[in-house]
Amino acid sequence: MRFKSTSTVVAALSALTLVALAAPAGAVEPDPAPAQTTAPAADTAAGDAATTDDAATGDPTATPAPTATPAPVETTPAEPAPTETPAPEGTAPESTAPETTAPEGAAPTDGPFAGLPVPTDLDALAQQLLTIDPAVHAVVPRDGGALVLYVTASELGPDTVAYAERHGGQVVVEDIGAPFTTQAAGELVGGAGYQFRLDDTTNVICSIGFTAWTPEGEDAVLTAGHCAEGRTDLTAELTVPSLETRDSATAWGPLGTLGFAQFGQPGVPAGAAELDSVDIAAIDVAADAGLTLLPAVTDWATASFDDLAASSTPIVRLGEAQPGQAVSASGRTSGLVSGVVVDGLGWASVLGPYGPTLVHGFPTTLATRPGDSGGAVFSGDTALGLISGGNSNMTLSWVADLGNALAQTGGYSLRLDLAEPAVTAPADLAVVPAASAITGTAHPSTTLTVAFGDRTQQVPVGADGTWSWTAPAEPGEYTLRLSVRDGGYNVSETVEVPITVWAVAAETPAPESPAPSPAPAAPAAVAEPACVPGVDCLAESGVDPSATLAAAAALIGLAIPFLAVGRRSRATR
Repeated sequence: MRFKSTSTVVAALSALTLVALAAPAGAVEPDPAPAQTTAPAADTAAGDAATTDDAATGDPTATPAPTATPAPVETTPAEPAPTETPAPEGTAPESTAPETTAPEGAAPTDGPFAGLPVPTDLDALAQQLLTIDPAVHAVVPRDGGALVLYVTASELGPDTVAYAERHGGQVVVEDIGAPFTTQAAGELVGGAGYQFRLDDTTNVICSIGFTAWTPEGEDAVLTAGHCAEGRTDLTAELTVPSLETRDSATAWGPLGTLGFAQFGQPGVPAGAAELDSVDIAAIDVAADAGLTLLPAVTDWATASFDDLAASSTPIVRLGEAQPGQAVSASGRTSGLVSGVVVDGLGWASVLGPYGPTLVHGFPTTLATRPGDSGGAVFSGDTALGLISGGNSNMTLSWVADLGNALAQTGGYSLRLDLAEPAVTAPADLAVVPAASAITGTAHPSTTLTVAFGDRTQQVPVGADGTWSWTAPAEPGEYTLRLSVRDGGYNVSETVEVPITVWAVAAETPAPESPAPSPAPAAPAAVAEPACVPGVDCLAESGVDPSATLAAAAALIGLAIPFLAVGRRSRATR
């Protein structure tokens, strides 16, 4: 952690203004510091790196007010006017005398500040203030006679506040929010230096490559296998960055114990041209070491104040080196150096503590030196390998391929900085239709966890880093807690996303159109008689013509009398 800074001044005589600020804080070196130890000479083992107021109350005797004389009246005598009642004897009237300030420097008469000297002997005063109030974290005399208190304002005792008020012109209070803590010793990144104690007089000094996980998900770091020199019972210590030299290091604090080491093949130190011929070791970080491991590699720019994490590059993925690829290396001796990958993967004979050993990896133009062994080789945010060895004129360095080497460790894995999930649609999360899609981005090929209320759901993230999740069907306000996890122990930061889900109005179905009425059937066609002119159609149709004629004659006979009656009726008129 690092502090940001501002300042505030207690300027009023009787008021103390504490403004929340963030103050700069440098790392505090461990005390006492262990003696320096010297590393043994080895072709590919250890080396060096530069890194890092009381108001007086008036009490005059009260004088009774004079009695008023009765006013004369022309006609009717008036009652005497009332007189002002004198103040009770012994009671002082409200004083109009100006307040006076106690002499500057008057010491309080009680509380923890009783007898505390005035701000004149600033050094002595500083020592006392630091012991009276635990919320005072630093006291610094300033030119001109002022005293600066660096405090946690929310925890500052009332006596400290009162003291600062009394000496407002001489005491400046700055709120830094929290106590100072050692920094670099608490945050560990790749590229830092460490040492193995082989015995009481011999140490091996190397560099940490990357932070990692044990097979059980505990803290670990990766380094070169040859740094263990064939041992399995070693304990590692971190070394002070600002005191690194090529041939010596100063122990800073515990790191952990050796968990895995392999230089060459298992049981075959010389190795062979096989994938299991590697140069890698893992140190299991001690639980009581007080370290916070970060998935990052230092560039050594902040080593002078022993905070390597303050300037570092996050590691996001594990990759494989490609010819011509630009790379960087970070180690305790050389700090940060740059180069390129010369060729593809292969094997090199690296001269180690027990002779030459074949190591699977790739060549680079990185200029590394003894002590950089085990250091990180990376390209941008991608981890590629560990420094295994280099030639004497520093024109080439051999790098153990990290992906292949990790596969030989029995389950150790790289610590990664996973990208936090982000929502990309819909644009307005205050109006989310029920059961609609919410989409976003996250670290590729991971699993997104969506937690809300007492429910948790998991969604795969594609190789392109996109995901889609279905919002709840129940309307209401929700706070989504989004995080992603890879196939190991790496988990992103959790992001909270508030959404409001609205019910979707049910759609009213459109009325069905009536089926069209069928067209009326066309009248059946009357068949024309199939007669031929000059031919009897009745006979042709099968009807008896004589019967038909007889019926017609009978009808005519019935109609004749009616015709005759009709004619007589018209004649008689």
